[in-house]
Amino acid sequence: MTEEFAQELKRIEQQARDWSADDNLRSLNNPTPDELRAFKAAWSTWDEGTRYSVANALAALTEQDISVSFEPLFEAMLDDDLAVVRALAISGLSEVVDMTLARRMLAIFQEDPAAEVRAEAATALGAFLFGPEEPSDEEFVRTVVDSLLEAINSDVEDSLVRQRALEAYAYSDDPYVDEVLRDAYESDDDEMRASAVFAMGRRFDEDWLPIVHQELRSDAEDMRLAAVAAASEIASSASVPHLLRVIGEDPDQDVRVAAVFALAEIQSPESERILQDLLDSDDPDIAEAADEALDIHSSAEDLDNLLLFDADLPDDDFRHNGGSHLHDEDEES
Repeated sequence: MTEEFAQELKRIEQQARDWSADDNLRSLNNPTPDELRAFKAAWSTWDEGTRYSVANALAALTEQDISVSFEPLFEAMLDDDLAVVRALAISGLSEVVDMTLARRMLAIFQEDPAAEVRAEAATALGAFLFGPEEPSDEEFVRTVVDSLLEAINSDVEDSLVRQRALEAYAYSDDPYVDEVLRDAYESDDDEMRASAVFAMGRRFDEDWLPIVHQELRSDAEDMRLAAVAAASEIASSASVPHLLRVIGEDPDQDVRVAAVFALAEIQSPESERILQDLLDSDDPDIAEAADEALDIHSSAEDLDNLLLFDADLPDDDFRHNGGSHLHDEDEES
C-alpha cells in the first residue's frame, strides 16, 4: 500500500479539513488489492455521514476527471446500508459497461428496496446497452430489455425508476422501442412524457425532430431541457435555428446554457459561427458556455476528420505506419 493511500485513509478517519481536496482523493485512484482491503476495513469503521461524504466526493471527482478510476471502491460500496451511498456508487460506475458489472446492475435493478438505487441501476443498464461492443450474451441482453419494459409498464413502480428505465430502454434494439416511446409521450404523465422526449434523442433518428422541436416551446422547463438534450443527441443541422431561438428567448438560464452546449454537438459551419458570435454575449454564462462549447465542437470535428482519414486508408498501410485502427462502429456511435 502506498504511503499516499494510507495517509488519505487517515485524513478521512480524522476528518482532516483537506481530506476531500481533489489531489488527496486522487491518492485513492486505481487501488491495488492490498489498498482495496485497507479501504474496506476502514470503510466498515466509518459512520454514515463519513461514508456518504466519501462516496459523494469520489463520485463528483469521477464526473469531473475522466483520468481517475475508483471502480473497485465503488463496487465495495454497492452493499452499503445507506441507499444514497449505493446510488452514488452506481453513478460512479456508470461508464463501466462490462458484462460482470452489468449482471450486478440488473440484480440491483430488480431487487434493491430503494427506488433511487433502482433508478441509478437503470441508467447503468442503459450505458451497457449503448456500450461500444456488441454484448456476447444475447439472452442476457433480452433479460435486461424485458426487465426495463416491465418497469416501464408497471402500475406500481416508482415514477423515477420508470423514467430511467424508459431512457435506458431507448438504447436497445428492441423492435418496439419507437412504439413504447410514442405511447409514453402520448400519456398523461408529464414526467414520463419528458423522459420520452429525452429518450427520442437516444434513437439518433431525425424522424423524431418534429416532436423535439415542438417541445422546445413547451411551458414546462423539464420538457424543454429534455428537448434540448434530444436535439443535442440527434445532432441535426435542422435543429440549429430552433436552438438559437431557445438561446435568445427561453426564460430559464439552464435551458439557454444547455442549448449552447447542444450546438457544440452539431457539426456545421452555422453552429460554429453562432458559437463564435456568442463569445461576445452580454450574458457571462452564455459567453462562458460558448467558449467551452467551441472546444467541444473543435474536438468532435477533429475526431470526425480522423475517422474519415481512417476510412480512406488501407488497413495494411495504417498498421505499417504505426497507427491503431479505429473500427467503423466507432464512427457510427
